[in-house]
Amino acid sequence: MQHSVTRNVAVTAAVLLSVLILSAPCAIGQGNVWHSDGNRGTNPATDFLGTTDPVSLVVRTNNAPRLIIDPTGLSQFLGNVTLQKDLAVQNNATIQGNLGVQSNLTVQGVTALANAMPSTSPNSGALVVGGGAGIGGNLNVGVDANIGRNLNLSGSANIGNTLTVSGATAVKTLNVNGPANFTAGATVGGTLTVNVLTILGGGDLAEPFDVKEAEMTKPGMIVSIDPDKPGVLRLSSRSYDRAVAGIISGANGIRPGMTLQHTGTPADGGYPVALSGRVWAYADADSGGAIHPGDLLTTSSMPGYAMKVTDYSLSQGAVLGKAMSALECGRGMVLVLVSLQ
Repeated sequence: MQHSVTRNVAVTAAVLLSVLILSAPCAIGQGNVWHSDGNRGTNPATDFLGTTDPVSLVVRTNNAPRLIIDPTGLSQFLGNVTLQKDLAVQNNATIQGNLGVQSNLTVQGVTALANAMPSTSPNSGALVVGGGAGIGGNLNVGVDANIGRNLNLSGSANIGNTLTVSGATAVKTLNVNGPANFTAGATVGGTLTVNVLTILGGGDLAEPFDVKEAEMTKPGMIVSIDPDKPGVLRLSSRSYDRAVAGIISGANGIRPGMTLQHTGTPADGGYPVALSGRVWAYADADSGGAIHPGDLLTTSSMPGYAMKVTDYSLSQGAVLGKAMSALECGRGMVLVLVSLQ
């Protein structure tokens, strides 16, 4: 009987010890036991998934690393990341795949995209933004920049190669090492520095002026300097006028490609006057004869109209430019390559 009781006590003690070991939060020689169906009664100070020594935490699927968090807190996503809500990163974020954020993305550190896919359109490249992009500081792009909508920068923009903006552009200082293409308005509050600037919206270089006969002035008319009002022009009204200033730009749909303007100073006004480039101009073929491409043009006695140069001694200082289209007789419009001389 004594041996039977002793044996039963021993078995009972072994069972109790086994239960205590299995139910204890920390098994002998092993780490904490976390359950795949959830855990209760955890303490964030002591219960966590991670490392206590200075090594990285690696999360795998299909035995391949998907997320690596190094000892400094730098997170590396090795695949695609899609978030349906906000993402806030207080340190650096390195993503070697795609990142899709359907809500807000806030990064207080550095965001590095290892994807080197070049951008050939606003919908391609390592970073594609479907909506607007607001940047409060500087923007530095090593190669090409393709913006499908608006670009607004409070600081500077440095583009290593081509810049293409399909919407409005507003920056403080813009430096572009390659071609710059703006299909809408571009406003640079500071300095614009480019190697090649392509302007798609116009065909001449103009300055805005006020014109004395504002009620009669229209695009294509020839204007001269008004001797009575500094900085103001008037419609030309005499032949071979050496005070000729240029042609009002905008006739037949050709707008100024570049306008030199300083608001609030005498270098401002209501009418863009073409100083160089191609514009349509009113011409009088009855005053100086038929006009053909290549003919020098000057002012005529018809207010606002040009005519062909026939007296070269009188034309010095009164030449508007060269005709690029013909006008055989009467009055009409001629395409002019503006070159004051």
